[in-house]
Amino acid sequence: MLKPNFLLTNKMPITIYREGQGYYDKGRWVDGKVEEICIFVNIQPYTMSKLMQLPDSERTKDWYTVFSADEIRDKREGLDGWGADKFKWNGNEYLVTRVKHYSMGILNHYEAQAVRIERTT
Repeated sequence: MLKPNFLLTNKMPITIYREGQGYYDKGRWVDGKVEEICIFVNIQPYTMSKLMQLPDSERTKDWYTVFSADEIRDKREGLDGWGADKFKWNGNEYLVTRVKHYSMGILNHYEAQAVRIERTT
């Protein structure tokens, strides 16, 4: 199994903030711990054609496509689920909303969609 090196497009390290799985302790919910993971990614802004496919309310947000040979997670519901990955880039915080895993046997990689988390202050 080969991992792509992103030689033509380059890559850079970012820190992923991954929320661990929560659990019940004597009837009380305990949030999972946040884990910091350094991975190498290639980040590309959404193209205009891709942006136009989004609902009207989502078009004004800051969207990016993130490519990585390392695992990126979106939110998974259920008892064995987890929260979506977050990362900081260019002074903003982003939330991973959707992930595609290309598992072809050669050049396996993840393609994720991330949106900037709005600041209310």
